[in-house]
Amino acid sequence: MYYFTCFNLRIQAKQAAKANPKFSKNKTGRKKKEKGSPKIKLEKGETYEITYNMSQHGKSSMEIAEARGLAESTIKGHLVKGIAAGKVSIHAHLSPETIKEVSEILESNAGDIGAIRQENPGKYDYGTLRMVAVYMEKSAK
Repeated sequence: MYYFTCFNLRIQAKQAAKANPKFSKNKTGRKKKEKGSPKIKLEKGETYEITYNMSQHGKSSMEIAEARGLAESTIKGHLVKGIAAGKVSIHAHLSPETIKEVSEILESNAGDIGAIRQENPGKYDYGTLRMVAVYMEKSAK
């Protein structure tokens, strides 16, 4: 009898945890994948092209991340490559004021992103700093 009671409690606890929205995401904020869900294997570089295409259709980095089930930091990494390759416009993702402000900070810190993040904790994420840095390099050429 004791075994069945413990077993039933365990099942009820698992069901309650599954129904709780707090447990539907992992530490990075991404939704947990369902076990057994098929994963589609993309060709090399195709994931970047999907991000570039969504960006060109006016989607923000957060919207792209949600639609693709990826972290926003991953999407910003894709956008950095797209900006460097000329396939993505930085102006679609950052305001002119942000670009100007970050450019000035990057110039005053000799492009040291680590130092900027220490001096301004939480103000700029790594992806934003990299996007502006690549944009500045591309503009200088």
